[in-house]
Amino acid sequence: MKILRNVAIGLVVVVGLLLLSKNAIATMAMTGGVKAITGLDLKIRRLDVSLLRTKLDVQGLQVMNPAGFMDPVMVDIPELFVDFDLPAVLRGRPHLEELRLHLNELVVVKNAQGQVNLQSLKAVRASQERSAKPSPQLPAAPLLIDTLELYIGKVIYKDYSAPTPQVREFNVNIQEQFHHVTNPQVLAGLIITRALAQTTIANLANLDVSALQSDVTGFLTGSIDQAVGMGGKALGTAEDAVKGTAGALKKMLGQ
Repeated sequence: MKILRNVAIGLVVVVGLLLLSKNAIATMAMTGGVKAITGLDLKIRRLDVSLLRTKLDVQGLQVMNPAGFMDPVMVDIPELFVDFDLPAVLRGRPHLEELRLHLNELVVVKNAQGQVNLQSLKAVRASQERSAKPSPQLPAAPLLIDTLELYIGKVIYKDYSAPTPQVREFNVNIQEQFHHVTNPQVLAGLIITRALAQTTIANLANLDVSALQSDVTGFLTGSIDQAVGMGGKALGTAEDAVKGTAGALKKMLGQ
C-alpha cells in the first residue's frame, strides 16, 4: 500500500511538472515570437495551453513600448485564444485553425523628440524598406491562420512633442473576421492599419503607413478572403523560435 501511495504521489508530481513545463515553454515561445516579429518586449499575466485539446488561452498580454517613450505599454490585449494544429507545430510550420484576438487598446505615442512608437515596429520598418525597392515582395513565412477574429476597442494618441501634451481617444470598436492569413508581418500590418483606419492619428502624428497599407492590401487581394463585420526582419529569427519550440514540445511528448 505504501509503495502504491508513493507511486501515485510520484505520478502527481510528474504530471504537475509536465503541466508547468508545458505552459512555460508556450510562454517562452510566444514571447520570443512576438519579439521576433515586432522587435518589442512582451508581458503575459497568465497562459494556459492544452496539448490534448490543442487550445491556447492567454490573458493579460501587453506589448511594451521601446526605450525613449514615457508610456510603458503600446498594446493591451486582455484576451487571446488559439486553436492550433499540433502536428504542424511539431514540424515547425505553425498552423492556427483559429485565432481570436481581443485588443483593448492601442496607444500611439509621439515623444518629445518627435519619434512615433509605431515606427519602431519591424513590420512598419520592413514595409518601408520594401517600398523603396523596384519589386517589393513579402518574404515567405512559417505561418498559417485559417480564421482570424479581430476585435479592437480603442486607439489612443498621445503627443508629448507639443509644449502641452495632447491626448486624443478614438473608440473604434472594430469586430472583423479574416481568413487564410499566411504571414506574420501581414498580421501585424493588418492590426495596425485596421486600428488607424477610423482615426485621424496618421495625420496627427505625421505617420506614413502607406507602405504598410500597400503590403496588407496586396496580400489580402491575393490570399485573404476580405474582412466581414461580425456584428451584422526578423522572419528568420521567428522561424528559429518556432523550430526551437517544436523541438521542446517533441521532447516533452517523448517524440
